[in-house]
Amino acid sequence: MVKNISQVIIQIQFYGNKAIRASKMAKAFSLRFNDSWATEQFAQYGQVFFPLYCDDIKSQPFMDMEDQYADFYTVTAYFEYHPEVGMCQDSAKELQMQTKPAS
Repeated sequence: MVKNISQVIIQIQFYGNKAIRASKMAKAFSLRFNDSWATEQFAQYGQVFFPLYCDDIKSQPFMDMEDQYADFYTVTAYFEYHPEVGMCQDSAKELQMQTKPAS
């Protein structure tokens, strides 16, 4: 059995428009991700990625192609990645993958 636990960092960018501000979208994501919502969302895809937490939202100055300020925020989300590879026999011809929940 081969185990390797890694941390995955994902930066998510939110761009606002007249209908909804980027700060509102980023804050909604951050609140949900730091709650049980993220764990519930990723549970349906198997137990490989485990949401940990996300940083506070950050305003990022961004100029579009017309040199206009764009409504832009970022959030950095952190996950644990738990891949597991097992060999059935010493002379196995294929790999079988299994995942286990974090302890």
